[in-house]
Amino acid sequence: MAVLTKLNNNTRPQFLQANNGFVVHFDRGDVAWLRAYCHLLSAMIDDYRSVDMPRGFGRRVAEVFPRVEFDDGEATAAFCLGLRISDPIRLRSCREHLVQVTALNRETWHHIRLETDDSSEWLPHPGQTDQLDMPLRDAQIDTWLGMMQQLDDLLSGRSLVPSPLLQFITQKNPSGMGLNLARLLNDPPEHLFDFQRIRNEGIDQRYLEPERGRQLMDFDLIFRVGAVFSGPFGPLQAVQLN
Repeated sequence: MAVLTKLNNNTRPQFLQANNGFVVHFDRGDVAWLRAYCHLLSAMIDDYRSVDMPRGFGRRVAEVFPRVEFDDGEATAAFCLGLRISDPIRLRSCREHLVQVTALNRETWHHIRLETDDSSEWLPHPGQTDQLDMPLRDAQIDTWLGMMQQLDDLLSGRSLVPSPLLQFITQKNPSGMGLNLARLLNDPPEHLFDFQRIRNEGIDQRYLEPERGRQLMDFDLIFRVGAVFSGPFGPLQAVQLN
């Protein structure tokens, strides 16, 4: 509460008027929610640790400690040319953690939507009281779960990133060939984040598969998620969801 008050211009948040001690009762659905967040944080750490980032780290040190001598030109070149994957197993682990995030999101809402009480809920369904005063609508939950299903299909290799999106990144990508994201993350190339190289040479053929007869990512879903979370509390609600 001290942190929230600080972030709120040293004013106690209004939602505390109805719950002065910020009492929360955690339910079965909240267990899955917390597990999903643990997997999400683990995925972020694995993603970071999969990359060799000494130059980027040195640049950040120079920003924090101005008297440290550092060749900024070298750092800029590192970011432009792409960062090298130094631990591909970490990236595979990142994918596996994200798959768990999608599964646990579905588990979360399965249990929360079965709840019949309304007792100091942490993550409430629309018929319950939200302790943060940011109530969710069924349309938001359904769209969010739709996005989780799309992400699960991509990360599990059941669907492909469509070729028009790939051609927006690089004209070298052949038409009708989609990207198998699961295969890419399970066995990433050393220069996965070398975007200049990807633009010039295209995506490695071993990660591409024919789109014909395959499920493709619904890119429009991203815009639908943005639309249902477009209110003043939309970004905070998305963070609260996972």
